[in-house]
This record gives sequence, structure tokens and C-alpha cells, in this order.
Amino acid sequence: MKTAVEAPAIKAHWWAKTLAGVICGFALALALATLFHQLTPGGPGKLMLLMWLISPLWLTMASLVYLFRDGWRAWGWLGGASVLAYGAVFVSKLGS
Repeated sequence: MKTAVEAPAIKAHWWAKTLAGVICGFALALALATLFHQLTPGGPGKLMLLMWLISPLWLTMASLVYLFRDGWRAWGWLGGASVLAYGAVFVSKLGS
């Protein structure tokens, strides 16, 4: 007779995926919001929109990070996307 069923332990790559979503996802959300700010015309509510835009972007990336096979891929893709987004921010600042 079985006594107690042990709950499955948290897999090690889940921690790596979570940290990738939190750290790289936030950096990517900031870069995308900055690009939106630089590439669209201004208006009275633009800064408020940017403030509210960061949270959904960040949470979307933090939740989609679990679709990667392992933590290294999550760090690689989100880190690479962050570097590319910040490169685009830098290039767009040079153009203005």
C-alpha cells in the first residue's frame, strides 16, 4: 500500500528560465518601450502609455520563457534579443 506520493521537485532549468524571463525580459521590455518612444510622434499621453506598456511586455516575455527547452536557450534568445533591441535604440538615437 502506498503511503505518500512525493511531489515532483522543481527542475533545475526552471530557475534558469525564470531568471532569464525576469532579467532579460525586463531589459527587453525597456528597450522595446524606448524604441516605441523614439520612433513614434509625441503626444500628451505618450509617457503614460509607455509606463503602462512595460508591464504587459515584461509579463509576456516572463511567461513565454517556459516554452524554451532549457534555461540556456532562454538566456541566449532573450539576451540576444535584448542586445539587438538596445543596438536598435542606439542606432535610432544616432539618427535623431
